[in-house]
Amino acid sequence: MPAEFYKYTTVGTAKLIFETCRIRWSAPSKFNDPFDFAIPLTVPFEFSEVLEPFLRKYEEVLYATDEPPFVAENQFTPMLRELRHEMRKLPRHRFRAENGDLLAGAVSTFENLLALEAKRWSQEAEEFRLLCVSQHHDSILMWSHYSDYHRGVVLRLRAIEALDTPLCAAYPVRYSETIPTWVTKEQWIDTACGLRAMDVADFYAHALTKHIGWAYEKEWRAISERKPGELPGFADALFYPEEIDAVYFGCRVDPKDRAILLSMLTGQWSHVCAYDAVPIPKAFALEFRKVK
Repeated sequence: MPAEFYKYTTVGTAKLIFETCRIRWSAPSKFNDPFDFAIPLTVPFEFSEVLEPFLRKYEEVLYATDEPPFVAENQFTPMLRELRHEMRKLPRHRFRAENGDLLAGAVSTFENLLALEAKRWSQEAEEFRLLCVSQHHDSILMWSHYSDYHRGVVLRLRAIEALDTPLCAAYPVRYSETIPTWVTKEQWIDTACGLRAMDVADFYAHALTKHIGWAYEKEWRAISERKPGELPGFADALFYPEEIDAVYFGCRVDPKDRAILLSMLTGQWSHVCAYDAVPIPKAFALEFRKVK
């Protein structure tokens, strides 16, 4: 995991960050990718395919001598514990004959469960707040797209373990040609049998996948949830001054804006270094010259 990350932004936003010691975390609806946090939950199998392996595992769970390693967070665990007591009255060899309705209705049950999880995900997704950063500061495209056509700045942010800063728990964005699937057949069966919870990591892995066309961003994201009283859409969160340790000025930055930002690098910001981006004459690339 990188120890440093980079935030591309405009001069105006950078001034606000240094004035307030706050940085914006945004809801997914504010992103420029309509697929962000909006990919439908899908599974890479037909539910008819899981009926037989599900029934085998379900039977094993109900008739195991010792209680299976049920997961307390699984919504089916209380019901399965009760059913294990009920199954003492039903010999195992009669289980399938007595539970034909279970098998017949399993497909619709699974479809309903997927629909419920998909609805829950769509409702909860907008409650997330994300701090989006990059692992590089020299992307010509990123400077154009997020730093006002090279007239803005890039801030270098540190992940500081001693302060337990949010970027210490940042997730890398994955890039793919195809829409990601949610859970495997085995994971689905284990969940239906109380042996696995629908973990938040399942949702994160799903939500942190973007089309390969975005790979140039080399993005990482810190994820939080909307706190009581916060406005819809975003949160301007306080951070430690030590988290910013450098500012890079775009090659087209207005000299007046550059001078204002340099003048702000005093007091709690006196440790912040400053660099000018300069186009390399014989390459499609930038170099950075230290000015503070």
